[in-house]
Amino acid sequence: MRGLVAIVLVAGCYSPTVPEGVACGPGRACPEGQSCGIDDRCRSTPVDGSTTDVPIDVLPPADSSIDGSPVADTDGDTIKDNVDNCPMLANMDQRDHDADGVGDVCDNCPHIANGNQAHGLDADAVGDACDPNNARLDTQVFFEGFYATPVGWNLPTGWTVAGGKLTGVFGGSSIAYKDTAMPANITVVTHGTMSMAGGLAPNVSVVAHSDTTASDFYRCGVVDTRVEITKYVGASQTTIDQVNLTPDLTDITVTFDITAGTFACVTKAGATTMLSGSDAVPLTGDRAGVRVRGSTGTFDYVIVYSH
Repeated sequence: MRGLVAIVLVAGCYSPTVPEGVACGPGRACPEGQSCGIDDRCRSTPVDGSTTDVPIDVLPPADSSIDGSPVADTDGDTIKDNVDNCPMLANMDQRDHDADGVGDVCDNCPHIANGNQAHGLDADAVGDACDPNNARLDTQVFFEGFYATPVGWNLPTGWTVAGGKLTGVFGGSSIAYKDTAMPANITVVTHGTMSMAGGLAPNVSVVAHSDTTASDFYRCGVVDTRVEITKYVGASQTTIDQVNLTPDLTDITVTFDITAGTFACVTKAGATTMLSGSDAVPLTGDRAGVRVRGSTGTFDYVIVYSH
């Protein structure tokens, strides 16, 4: 009997406090008494988007958990997990391109502010605020914010990276692209500006399905005073579709969506215009990037999705 009493006493004294705000486990699992919020953190009162939510920035002090024990630094970047805006990638995860409080590596819309990370309109992991198609399953392939010379890119002479922007200055034309094979069905999005340089058909464009020599590719973007989808095969150029507009060349956003040879080119440049077309003989190149011709073009980011 004495042994039984001792066991009961020991069990009654051991009642650890489960830390608040730890990352949800596989299948959004959380410790007993906690739930996984829309920020993918476990709390007894999870963040769910209502006005009574516990704010994401209401966290324990950086050096201790809610029960006073030391807080881990999972990625070793010297920033404790409970105040780290993305505790995943050492020395890089504090980069927050859209300044929404969620680091790029963890952000489901790294280029559009969405602090609540909502992605409930379809079953994919891309945030509702930037999802290319909320009725389709999309997957982010990569995001480049041009904080430094991008790794794995082909940047011909004339392209520079500074101040968080990729810039190309050309009288002729040049393409900068991610030198990695992309899926066949992709959406490429960029934002930037264009300054006319007096060249022939000055333009800034998104390029998709480029080959490694950048001689065969599709282009979607602003050309002079129009939006245009064009196919290039060697020296041959075919315009698939075009619409005239009055562009605001200081604020250009281009979204180029390709699905099995069918295109949607959405360009915001003082107006929003959608073009569509199809190609009986789609190109098979698998690179994506941006192009400048006869102008100075700057780009804040390039993001690619597959679908």
